Amino acid sequence: MASTTDSIKLIPIAIGQKHLETKIEKLVSVIINKQKKDLNYPYQLNEQKEIDKLVYEIFGLDQELIDEVETWYARRYPKLVRN
Repeated sequence: MASTTDSIKLIPIAIGQKHLETKIEKLVSVIINKQKKDLNYPYQLNEQKEIDKLVYEIFGLDQELIDEVETWYARRYPKLVRN
């Protein structure tokens, strides 16, 4: 099932900071548009990193917690992790 901007907007995200919500929405739109042109577009090397930073900011994660999240993700999804 393909994602669309409208379907992404239906996902509830309790951000509380409109400017961060707007940044995430714009990055998601960029990903969707680039993947429409190239299904193999490596968004995880580009926009996803920016989205991750915004999410870490939203939840107030310090570097130790960020490292823990990223280590867990790398162990859980090793095939998806690219540097």
